[in-house]
Amino acid sequence: MTPVFVQIKYFLNTVAIGLVIGVVFDLYRSMRFLIRPHKWTADILDICISILLTSMAFLLLLFSNWGEVRLYVFLGIGLGISIYAKYCSRNIFSMWNYWLSFLLAGLKTVFKIIFFPVKLVAKLLAFPLGLTSLVLYKIYRGAKPLLRKPGSKVKSLLKKIAKAFRRFKK
Repeated sequence: MTPVFVQIKYFLNTVAIGLVIGVVFDLYRSMRFLIRPHKWTADILDICISILLTSMAFLLLLFSNWGEVRLYVFLGIGLGISIYAKYCSRNIFSMWNYWLSFLLAGLKTVFKIIFFPVKLVAKLLAFPLGLTSLVLYKIYRGAKPLLRKPGSKVKSLLKKIAKAFRRFKK
């Protein structure tokens, strides 16, 4: 039989596990809030976060009380999530939103700096390449009749002559 003070320690550990689950879930919620994925992507992400949180809870239980699952484990995790949702969720969610929006703005700036030379070269080459493309297209269109099968020009000319002679026969 496990002493009562050890069980109280395990119970407080499970409450802490519930608080950690709440913090991770708020991180996920703020990421979804900022990114706004499509429905099917959100469904896949929901499944992934569920698997992640379940695995995390299992590993934390394994470290804290050797993975023993008793009624107080479920009560402690539920109590931890409830306490977090009631008293901490709003502040932590806004903190995650602030930090993630700051991080996204920084990443956008870095990508703009990295891709600026690429965009500049593309804009500088767009006009000459477009002009070259137009000239090549005009040359192709002009040479297209010459690129047909050999004799096709002669064949069409013979058909026109035969058609002209049929008119005179009548």
